[in-house]
Amino acid sequence: MWPKRKILFLIPSGIDGWQGIQALLNAMHREVILRETADQIPPDFTDLTYSGLDQALKDLSDVGPTDILYWPGISAENEYRQWGQERGLTQTELTDFLHRYWEEEIILPVPQAATEEEPLLWRLLNAADFSPSLLWRKQGGDWEVRIGQGLHWVISETWHKECFGAEQFGRQPKRILPESYWLKEGNTVNFYADNRNFEFLGSLDSCENDGLGEELYAAALQALRLGVPWKNIKGFYTLMNVNRNQTRNAVAPIDCDGNNSIQEENSLRWYSDEFARSPWPSGGEFPAKGTQHLESWGIS
Repeated sequence: MWPKRKILFLIPSGIDGWQGIQALLNAMHREVILRETADQIPPDFTDLTYSGLDQALKDLSDVGPTDILYWPGISAENEYRQWGQERGLTQTELTDFLHRYWEEEIILPVPQAATEEEPLLWRLLNAADFSPSLLWRKQGGDWEVRIGQGLHWVISETWHKECFGAEQFGRQPKRILPESYWLKEGNTVNFYADNRNFEFLGSLDSCENDGLGEELYAAALQALRLGVPWKNIKGFYTLMNVNRNQTRNAVAPIDCDGNNSIQEENSLRWYSDEFARSPWPSGGEFPAKGTQHLESWGIS
């Protein structure tokens, strides 16, 4: 019987943020053995190896770690790493591991908001059927990891900066409407594709909760830039703004009438040339150029 895949995860003593990595490894069905390292902490090899008669009685599928994952900065002279080298264990620095794991993914760090357990951008992308993944520290301190089928990973911006600084993982998103922005005008929030207000994208009613509103507008803008159709954004916003309790666990696709009936073929994310190839309801195609208002294109 082959040994079970186990990871010896080495972290410096006193750091924070390793819990997010451990939660990610657990979501990947990796068994993790955690060890803190410091000059004043003697190494603890308990449960890492078995010898003598104990080994004969032990299930051969459970013979200790098969890999070592170590936090950046833990040197090759570390006693655990020396121990692993003697046994031929694969050793990988954490940043290298994340670069490989997220190589084809689009990483979206977002601010840690105080109003919601889940980030609004993740909820919006999920409602639009992008099937995003999530790595997030919840308000109680526990970590939430959900691995979706899509390319996007929504992660905590604070955690990313504190643990990895300016290190960039995965692919950078190809942003549609990179100069777009939102502007609050009276009782509405208008979205424009350019900073001169020449190309109007659509409008939303102002949110009564100013704190939540700012987060909603920012999430809507980021979703627009990622290619989420306006009707998905508007439908999600309407439900969030009108009745937050009903949408706290709403993760199914939502159209602008509040129905779970959005079709993938109408989603702008499936097309490479921005809005030009998305079909009209009548079966034709959007004009590649000439029209300036998305709401007049039949997708509001």
